[in-house]
Amino acid sequence: MLRGDRLEYGVWKSSTDTFIFSLKDHAGVGPVKMPVKSDQTDHAVQHNSSYCSIFGGGNELCVESNANSNTSSHCRFGNTYYISFQAMPVIPTPS
Repeated sequence: MLRGDRLEYGVWKSSTDTFIFSLKDHAGVGPVKMPVKSDQTDHAVQHNSSYCSIFGGGNELCVESNANSNTSSHCRFGNTYYISFQAMPVIPTPS
């Protein structure tokens, strides 16, 4: 997180407005917005010197350094952020 003019690593950022989004998932569902759960706002996001960013206290979305050249990044939704079928669609599905 930014503190003054430097990035703070290893500090969880609390937020009630944080969300993760997907334009389209592996099943073709999307776009969806996955907001942070109201009782999990203390672990919204963290920057780490070993990882680029971690979203959610259960490491729900972890983007590793050099993510384009390794397979270490991962996602495990459901603890801190609503998973896509629980989330509100960003764009309503046409009827």
